[in-house]
Amino acid sequence: MTEFPSWLRDALITKGVLTPSGLSRKWKIRTCRDCQAWILAGLDSHVAALEVQADPVQLTVEGEAQALLDNRATYDDDGTSLSRRLHWHVTGRPAGQEHRVLPQHRCGSTIPAAWTSSTQQPTTPVTTVQEVPF
Repeated sequence: MTEFPSWLRDALITKGVLTPSGLSRKWKIRTCRDCQAWILAGLDSHVAALEVQADPVQLTVEGEAQALLDNRATYDDDGTSLSRRLHWHVTGRPAGQEHRVLPQHRCGSTIPAAWTSSTQQPTTPVTTVQEVPF
């Protein structure tokens, strides 16, 4: 495998496509340099992006609420990139099967099981039968 040319790397960093640590919009699986836990790392936006790190654990709606109360950012994972969730994402696109939501990585802190598995039974709609009076 050939090495990435330094002139191309410098040009991509100057244009904002890559960061000095080699991250781009597409997340990469890495180990945290401090705690050695497996994380997803990437840029959180196309414009004015920040390098973010997320634990590869899918949250439930309740789990996302707990993560936010714990002062952890949450991110939408579309399979290739991480996007920071803001208050309108939380209510408009709740965490679950359709929207994979991951918590911000925090060294030395594990994600409680209650954040990842729903403890409530799925609710079934209540149907009532009423006779039509005519």
